[in-house]
Amino acid sequence: MTHKERVLCALKGTETDRLAWVPRIDLWYQGNVYTNTLPGRLQGLGMEEILDGMDAGHNLMIPDYTVHKTAEGNADRGLGMFNCKGIPYRVEFENTQRIVTREDEDMVTEYKTPCGSVRTKTRFSTDMRRAGATVDVVMEHAFKGEEDYAVLEYLFRNAKVIPDYESFREVYEGTGDRGVVALFANPAASPVHMMLRDLMPATDFYMELMENRERVDALEQSMQPFFDSIVDVVAECPYGEVVFCGANFDESLTYPPFFEEHILPYMQKYGERIRAGGKYLSMHCDGENEGLLPLLAQSGADMIEAVCPKPMTKCSISDIRAGVGPDITIFGGVASNALLQSSMGEAEFDAYMADLLQEVAGDKRFILGIADTTPKDADFSRIEKISQLVGKKGKA
Repeated sequence: MTHKERVLCALKGTETDRLAWVPRIDLWYQGNVYTNTLPGRLQGLGMEEILDGMDAGHNLMIPDYTVHKTAEGNADRGLGMFNCKGIPYRVEFENTQRIVTREDEDMVTEYKTPCGSVRTKTRFSTDMRRAGATVDVVMEHAFKGEEDYAVLEYLFRNAKVIPDYESFREVYEGTGDRGVVALFANPAASPVHMMLRDLMPATDFYMELMENRERVDALEQSMQPFFDSIVDVVAECPYGEVVFCGANFDESLTYPPFFEEHILPYMQKYGERIRAGGKYLSMHCDGENEGLLPLLAQSGADMIEAVCPKPMTKCSISDIRAGVGPDITIFGGVASNALLQSSMGEAEFDAYMADLLQEVAGDKRFILGIADTTPKDADFSRIEKISQLVGKKGKA
């Protein structure tokens, strides 16, 4: 079987010849290439060649945020929007003057509307590249005060989602049977989640939610058609099997009552729409999810991905399986700190992997991956050892 076939079987819950093994190594690779610290035997190899050499699947659940469609890059990152190759749509702002400038390592984007203006600033610095980061960080949020609600409402009402299936097709066909390429919808699972993630600092958001609920609700209503349009566009894409929608859940920040009110209804609705388009819904659950497991079970997701278990979080894979039930595919399992010599000795790592493979044995809806990703300082020989273990005794 191919790596892609194994992943699709895990989504269906059908038998495979062996456990699907799809490690995410993009941050590790890009950080070490930038600092010229790849292990000697890997010097000069592309990431795809390294994965093929280990007989591991290619992890394309998220796009490469560093490869952009235009010279402006991720200029709209401050609004929670990305402009990366492989994303199956683009966003255009109608009736808006949009001004993009650079200030050293920062990108400043100003949006001038009939309702006023907002400005964002994002950074993708040399230090970030050295560390392996790929996503611009928001330095100046769009929302700074109550006067910005009207501007943001206008912006999202005038944000047009335009299909760009050709950009996705190139990545999809280029990957072939080496992995599943997810259709990127939105890291924010809902409008209110985007407010928390992207539009304002978390503390400010929760103050607004408590003290200015009517304005938060009005902004949510203005953003909802934009979210619905994205899901419609990705669901109708003629390529691809899996949709990435919703990311970065954690029981402390997206705590259960918040998740139940502001995220769950959207994911249930979007799951139905995505499955009507013949695709699976995947959610990027890379935080402490113990308190969210009952809600994830109701979320409408077909797969939860980047699942972080012990020793990074409180839950074992068995705990997560019991919490979400038998019908959701779990993708993850190898805690990223297990790949660090400073966190786990060699004998402890060997025992950890033996226990993990025993724990998931027989689970047809499990894909082995590194949660959330491989840190730059990871001992790459441990990833190679996992590949060897999967090849020898990783039959599902």
